[in-house]
Amino acid sequence: MYLDTSWWIELLNVRLGRSSNRQHEELLLRLQSLVQSGHLICPLGEGVFLELLKQVDVGTRTATALLMDEMSAAVTIIDSRRRLRIEATHFLLTKSAVAKPPLERVWTKAGFVLGNRKIAFAGISEEEQSARDKACLDMRWSLRLSELLDDSDPPFDREDLTLRRGAERITDRTRAYAHEVTKFTEVFLAEVGGYIDLHGEELGAALEEIERATRGGSATSAARQQEIRESARHMFYNLFRYRKIGNSLPTIRIHGGLYAMNRWLRNRPFSHHDYYDIANASAALPYCDYFLTEKHLATITTGAPLNFAKIYGVSVMHTVEQALDALSGLAV
Repeated sequence: MYLDTSWWIELLNVRLGRSSNRQHEELLLRLQSLVQSGHLICPLGEGVFLELLKQVDVGTRTATALLMDEMSAAVTIIDSRRRLRIEATHFLLTKSAVAKPPLERVWTKAGFVLGNRKIAFAGISEEEQSARDKACLDMRWSLRLSELLDDSDPPFDREDLTLRRGAERITDRTRAYAHEVTKFTEVFLAEVGGYIDLHGEELGAALEEIERATRGGSATSAARQQEIRESARHMFYNLFRYRKIGNSLPTIRIHGGLYAMNRWLRNRPFSHHDYYDIANASAALPYCDYFLTEKHLATITTGAPLNFAKIYGVSVMHTVEQALDALSGLAV
C-alpha cells in the first residue's frame, strides 16, 4: 500500500498524540499489524521522500522518517527517470505489458531513492576503486531513511520556488489556450510527446542497451547515440499515438495523463504540490496493490478518461473508511 504524504502525516499525528481520530488510530494499528506479520508493506517513493525533506521542524521530520522506516522496511520504488528506462527496456525485450508481480528492477532500498552515484577516487587502482564502490553500495543498502537525514534545518529551497513558478506558468498557459482544447486524446498525446522529448536520453539508453546486446556489447559512437535517441522518441510516441503500448511504460502514461487532465479540467489551477502527487501516482499505480491518496487524485485516476485503477489493477482510495475496508480482507 502506497501512502501519499498527507496520509503519512495523519498517521504521524496519531503516533505523536496530536490526533484523537479513532479511525486514524485504527488504521495505524491495522497497518502496523499487517506489516509486522509480513502481509503488507508501505513502500516509499521519490515524491514522498522529497516532500519529507521540506519539513521545517527537525523533530517532526525525524519522527516521520522513523515511522516510514517502520512501515516500509526501507523498501523504495526507484525514481521516475531510472524507472522509465527499465520500463522501456522491458517493453523492447518482451513486447508485453508490465509484469505482475511488478518488475523486480523497480525496487530498491532507501539509500538509493534518488539514484546511485559512484564516488571516483583519484590516484588509486581499478581494483581498489571497485572495492570502495562495493563498500559504498553495501553501506547504502543497509541505510534506513532516518539515517539519510541530519539534524540541520532545511536550506532555502530554490527547487520549491522553481516548482511554484513552473506551476504558475502551467496555469497561465492552460487558461490562455483553453479554447483550443476540444479532445482529450489530443491533449494527452501532446503531454506524452512533451514527456518523451524531455526524457529522450532515458528512452534512447533503453534502445541502445538492446542494440548493444545484439552486436556483442561494442561501444556506441556519439553520432549513433543521437540517432538512437531520435529513433526512440519517434517510436515510443507513435506507439502511444496508435495505441500499441497496452499498459506498458506506465511512467509515461501516468505523467502524460495527469498533466493532460489538468489542462482538460481548466478551472483547477495547477499547484506545485501537483508535481509531487504525479510523482507518487506514477510510482504507486502500476507497482502497488493499494494507493491511499487525496480525493482529487483518487477521483481522476479511477474515472474516465484515464481509468488508471482499472488499467493497472490497483485499488485507489482517499478515505480512511475505504482503507480500513480494503485491509479487512488481508490476513493478520
